[in-house]
Amino acid sequence: MDRLDTEIVATVHAAWNNLLLLGQKPDEEAIVTEARENWHPDKLEIERERFFEAIAWIEQNDVRPSGSGFPVWCRKP
Repeated sequence: MDRLDTEIVATVHAAWNNLLLLGQKPDEEAIVTEARENWHPDKLEIERERFFEAIAWIEQNDVRPSGSGFPVWCRKP
């Protein structure tokens, strides 16, 4: 993984966990929307497909978020 891959995975994991903390059962589209469109304007420069790939990586490596801890909010200003 390079720096950008790591950043995307971390953002997807945080966004997914935030949604779980809100009591949602998000599908992949909701996770990508939260991690890309709703996170920070810079994320819009990254292809959406890379966020879906991050979800797959998280699932393949069994590091799905549990919906515990504190939310990490980085929403568009």
